[in-house]
Order: sequence, then C-alpha cells, then structure tokens
Amino acid sequence: MTHREFGPGWVQGSGVGRVTVRFETPYSGPGRVRTFAVDDEELEASGALPLRPRPSSA
Repeated sequence: MTHREFGPGWVQGSGVGRVTVRFETPYSGPGRVRTFAVDDEELEASGALPLRPRPSSA
C-alpha cells in the first residue's frame, strides 16, 4: 500500500471496513501503524516493495 502522506507500507490487517497499514520498508527502521477506512482516497494499492535497496549506479 502507499499513502499520499505517509508513503509506502504493508497491510498488517483488515476487516469491518478498515485496513491497518505499517509504514515501513524492509530496509527502514520500524514504522508507524495507522488504520484507515478501506475507501480512503489517500490510500492506494501498490506493488511489492523490494527486499533489498537497489544498488546505486556508479
């Protein structure tokens, strides 16, 4: 998932019209957890995050 304000994250749980997202990546520190309505316009589905950061071009 991606949120316009909070950035990329992953779904930790969902139900009863809500979705809980943890805003962190595999290569970041622990992130915040937020719960939204499933139809929140600021939240959108996104592709899987890479498990490792991409190497920089030299």
